[in-house]
Amino acid sequence: MYRRAAYRSASPGATDADNRYAARLIGSPPPPDFAELSARVRASWTSFAAAGDPGWPRFDPADPHPTPLGVICAAPGRFSSAGRPTLGDVAIIEVRTYRLVPGTRDDFLRVMREVALPLLGEHGISVVRFGPSLVDEEGHEEAFLVRRFASVEERAALEDAFYGGDAWHKGPREDVVSRIETYHTIVIDVPDQVADLLYQPL
Repeated sequence: MYRRAAYRSASPGATDADNRYAARLIGSPPPPDFAELSARVRASWTSFAAAGDPGWPRFDPADPHPTPLGVICAAPGRFSSAGRPTLGDVAIIEVRTYRLVPGTRDDFLRVMREVALPLLGEHGISVVRFGPSLVDEEGHEEAFLVRRFASVEERAALEDAFYGGDAWHKGPREDVVSRIETYHTIVIDVPDQVADLLYQPL
């Protein structure tokens, strides 16, 4: 049974966006475009239930890169007839996770925010999001860093220049590296709209 009503706020005039469960996902207060996007998603599902047409291309199991629903709803008109992002609308996202030396996470986060991240920006590297993991796997202290690039080639050039330069080696390198046990990096391509939604003030 669908229990949506159980999660609504009891405050007079409140919407679903005002309850504490929604706040965990979208923030409080909700983003200014929340109402419009919410209405668009509800309209799509209503149309699908009534006529079988949600307003976006039919899912093709042979497509290795189906477009996320949230991107279609958030960016109408930016997709081809096949439902794929138009050319030029792709960003390269690098996600780096850190497993830290026990007891050092607070210092690691401080050094990164106060020194390393501003330095990355000065060298043309766009930091999208950074912070501690919300869940510490098996009790390990962990953190993450998300960066954005225009291409795989730009990523390689900018990171080679930064990590091979004096600003890093004579700057925060030791304070950062000494607090890391291991790290892992993945690189993916996503529509620009998705990359934009990942941004969080540091």
